[in-house]
Amino acid sequence: MKLIIENSKDPRHNLAREEALLQGIEQETLYLWRNSPSVIIGRNQNTFAEIDEAAAKDEGVLIVRRLTGGGAVYHDLGNVNFSYIFPGGDPDKRRLQGIRMLEEWLSASGADCVFSGRNDICIRDRQGHLCKVCGTAMTQRGDKGIFHGCVLFDCDLEMMSRILT
Repeated sequence: MKLIIENSKDPRHNLAREEALLQGIEQETLYLWRNSPSVIIGRNQNTFAEIDEAAAKDEGVLIVRRLTGGGAVYHDLGNVNFSYIFPGGDPDKRRLQGIRMLEEWLSASGADCVFSGRNDICIRDRQGHLCKVCGTAMTQRGDKGIFHGCVLFDCDLEMMSRILT
């Protein structure tokens, strides 16, 4: 598997590179990246219903659309984004493979991981409560696909709550 760690923090560049990697993929690739403060919205979302655009503008938070569906996500340097890009194979098996890689990574870091719902990775806090730390999404383009998500480590939760509605 090929590993690419992105240096750019510009969400426009990073999402464009993710899509270019998907288009040109010849081998399994793991793309890791972080974004400056931004909101990444799903392919079919209505930004007016998901984001306080005035607050985003006031705070200098970029709004960028991604190639997969799902909800709006706040990114900053306290998040790590991953894209598991693959050439072919059964999409459901590839999705499970991506989930397993993520769970193994977080577990190796000492987190008690649980896959929850359709697209969420949660960890147990000290009181045993499940806390969502990652949402995931996936798309298939012909015989190529991408499974990606944003892992919350230490983001600005106050900013996130001001920007996302």
